[in-house]
Amino acid sequence: MATLSTSILQLAASIGLTLIPASATAQDLSSLVDAPPFHTWNTDRYAPQDWWTPSPHQRGRLWYSTVRKVVEVDWFAARDIPADGFGSTPVRSTRQAFAVPYFPTDVVALSRDSILVAGKYRGTETVIEQWTLRWPREMPRPRASDVVEVAEPTEVSRREVYRGDLAGQRIVHKMCRMRHDPAIVMLQFDDSTDLRQLDLGTGELSTIATMSGARALGPVPGLADGHPFVWTGDHSTRGYVYVFGTKGSAFVRTERPDTIVLCDVDRDGTLDLSLSVPVDRWDRSEFSSGASYVSLD
Repeated sequence: MATLSTSILQLAASIGLTLIPASATAQDLSSLVDAPPFHTWNTDRYAPQDWWTPSPHQRGRLWYSTVRKVVEVDWFAARDIPADGFGSTPVRSTRQAFAVPYFPTDVVALSRDSILVAGKYRGTETVIEQWTLRWPREMPRPRASDVVEVAEPTEVSRREVYRGDLAGQRIVHKMCRMRHDPAIVMLQFDDSTDLRQLDLGTGELSTIATMSGARALGPVPGLADGHPFVWTGDHSTRGYVYVFGTKGSAFVRTERPDTIVLCDVDRDGTLDLSLSVPVDRWDRSEFSSGASYVSLD
């Protein structure tokens, strides 16, 4: 990783970003790969589509710490969780931590009992693991007067689905489950603008979008803009959508790039359409309202 100058450190501090200090841990991270000058390793970072609903009255919020080599879940007991996963008032929470032997770089929920964790071993290989969690019991519906004990998973099995150290595949920057198939995940690596999909069953990687065009999808130049996160929803008229955005994040640049929306209109697993929405028009776009979605969970 390129040495950060004092001016960059001051800029990061002025906008509230946490950069890795010049310590032993930072030296570990510096041997991962060369990264863009403004690449930031946060001490703690929540997953973009971070709310996870493993049972009708329990929600989890996923976090990871690259520095501390840990994946964490804030568990909440909730009285009522709507179908879209939003609008419920948490009653009580507890944090559960899972240590990993690598530097985690992203984490995403796949299903009610499964998450995907990506990371990088010091100076060597990128790894992606699928975790399956098991609970001793399901969370009951809490009442206002209850003293709530939040159910935590007691078993976690980890299965490696990808390992490699190739140019263009050096650090997983962001991941998102693909809605047509629970065994397929969309991801982008830190040292490539290409968008890939990973088959969790076979470990096979394939390219599904590029700046110059791939498959049925035309060019997507916005893939070079370094959007910090991607989230997905089932849109009532646009089908399965995958939204690459910066809104609500600590984005380093002065001007935020347009939000990119990739659409699988007929919900068959093939991206058909790419749309670019300026940040200042997002709130008035067809994608901004939860009412426009069949599901956001």
